Amino acid sequence: MIWNTLMIKYYFFLLFAALLLPLSLHAIERQALVDYAQSLNGMQKAELKCAIHALIGKAKVLKYGSGSNSTWWGFYVTDMDANGCVIDRYCNNRVKFQSRGSVPSGMNIEHSFPKSWWGGQKNQAYQDLYNLMPSDSKANSSKSNYGMGVVTKPKYDNDCIKVGQGSVGSLWQPSEEWEGDFARGYMYMATAYQNLNFTGEGLNSLQNGDWPTLQKWAYQLYLSWSKADKVSQLEIDRNNAVSDIQGNRNLFVDFPYLAEYVWGDSIDVPFNPATSVTTANGDSRYDSYKPSQGGNKPVKPDLPDQPDVPDSPNADDISNTPTTPYTVAQALSLIDAGHGLQTKVYVRGTITAIDEVSLKFKNATYYIADSESGETLCIFRGKYLDNKPFTSEDQIKVGDIVVVYGTLVNYNGTKKEMNSGNYIYSINAPTPIPIVESDNTLSPAYNLLGQPVSPTYNGLLIRNGKKILHLSR
Repeated sequence: MIWNTLMIKYYFFLLFAALLLPLSLHAIERQALVDYAQSLNGMQKAELKCAIHALIGKAKVLKYGSGSNSTWWGFYVTDMDANGCVIDRYCNNRVKFQSRGSVPSGMNIEHSFPKSWWGGQKNQAYQDLYNLMPSDSKANSSKSNYGMGVVTKPKYDNDCIKVGQGSVGSLWQPSEEWEGDFARGYMYMATAYQNLNFTGEGLNSLQNGDWPTLQKWAYQLYLSWSKADKVSQLEIDRNNAVSDIQGNRNLFVDFPYLAEYVWGDSIDVPFNPATSVTTANGDSRYDSYKPSQGGNKPVKPDLPDQPDVPDSPNADDISNTPTTPYTVAQALSLIDAGHGLQTKVYVRGTITAIDEVSLKFKNATYYIADSESGETLCIFRGKYLDNKPFTSEDQIKVGDIVVVYGTLVNYNGTKKEMNSGNYIYSINAPTPIPIVESDNTLSPAYNLLGQPVSPTYNGLLIRNGKKILHLSR
């Protein structure tokens, strides 16, 4: 009997300890995320949005309110900081959690995507933790049921949110620290619940139907915010913690460029979860904003109708993909500027010379360039396709066109190369996005690092899923 009692106490100790483990321990591995999102492969625009809806639209939500297995029971895991305080994205007050499931003093449950927009029915959307946040009660009531946007004439401002008039009527606006978080939350809601009938105030931000669901001004603004306020570790941890509870995921956090395939500059490009940049554990390609680790928050661009002319790229800007690899010239430019040298990137070029294919060490050292006479980048001791070892000297030859994945380095200040640990991602594959001289349109344009650019920008840019060589006159 004593032994059974001890075992029961030990079991509850382990259960309680598990609830207090750092949220990052619940991180999803990249391959598991790719497997989860496999049904999205090859889709784009409206078809992709509907596929995301089918994947994430069903969740095992908690009951709304306080008590066991309730909203506040969930917040105790998803929104408590290291000091036991509520993480409040609507107010800078510091309020302590008490027992799990109880309501901290002065706090409300806030629907960031207002429930009145679908008539207030107590459905799954009403209880979805991706949309529910703990909020100071005064901030909650001040925010009302307004949409999220840029507030130009604030009537309420608590240094965390502003509420007042904007370009489309009454709006609320989060602080820059949370703009990207809420933008990705709104994208999730507009996709997971695209089947709802939106009415009243909601129609300032939304339109009924599967695509685009968000009004044009809204998705353009939220895309801008999502690029400027990159996914943080805190946001990744919350996504994983909510997923542990509900069983579904906010894929706009998992795949930080997914929104571009739904509403942005890549709507004509098929989405591939296997090659897309993720925030999953084991994927180092996305430089998340990690303030606890001394990270620098990216510079916030202007609104889509007033884009910035970008400065030189820095380490936070490295976000290319296999479908938009750097040219050798761009890679050499990054090395010369000393930017992005801690981040793995994709570079496309033609093999112009081979130093060695070592069957002893199963790697190869060779050179790539944009043309036969162009400046070269040394690929030092790289692996073959899919990071597999070289097994034959004839696996590569001069003239092969390769996309190589690895880290750029300026060795001893003189030798520009891709460091050991690189591998060939593709060989002799067709160029995924053609370069055209001009398309004579005024649609939004971005440089190869995903930053909005002005109409006077000179150089390669991406518009409507195409690479364009733009020379202003």
